[in-house]
Amino acid sequence: MVKYLNGRWHTWYFLLVRSITGTRATILPPYHRVGTETTPGWEEALHHLSPATRGAIVALVSDGHRGLVLGAQRQGWLMQRCHFHLLKRLQAQRSRWRTGRNREEAEVIHTAVTTVLSTTKQRTLADALDTIEHVRTTSTSREIRTILSGFLANYRDFQTYLTHPHLNLPTTSNTAEVLVGLTEELSRRARGFRTVAALNEWITVLVKVRKTISCKGK
Repeated sequence: MVKYLNGRWHTWYFLLVRSITGTRATILPPYHRVGTETTPGWEEALHHLSPATRGAIVALVSDGHRGLVLGAQRQGWLMQRCHFHLLKRLQAQRSRWRTGRNREEAEVIHTAVTTVLSTTKQRTLADALDTIEHVRTTSTSREIRTILSGFLANYRDFQTYLTHPHLNLPTTSNTAEVLVGLTEELSRRARGFRTVAALNEWITVLVKVRKTISCKGK
């Protein structure tokens, strides 16, 4: 969560942990850092996890921020990238609505991408990846080419929930998004906070009161 207070940007990094068999995640105390969301910020937030917690983690679900990806790699954790964030980015560039100017390309992209997100059948997967590669090289949208290039390079990270079903992983980071939304709502009800210290105190109270939040597997 990023806020501009007293002439400076401030970011709160939220981390939640959930057992493999659980359906609720425990909300950890957020890590506060001056500045906007950065790779060093996420690295520091992960570093502040207790050794016991860090040692028990086997997989990380995230939106794919570089800081989280690097953190997972250094710790030897599996990575599950968020499906929702990917599909939202694609929809923003190639709308599937009837009024969309590039609706035909949007449908091709959506079908191929969702196929990759949902199957490990090699022939089906190969065909979908070939389709995505073709669109990547022919699309007139630079943003679409960039998104699809990143997806092709990291598509296995979107399939971790399929290749490791025993981990019962969610396929989105929406649980964390909900928590940020609760914090934003708290700020709106309070009509903002004049100091960083006050906001920190209220966030701490919110976390202590909530304790856990729903976090189900796919």
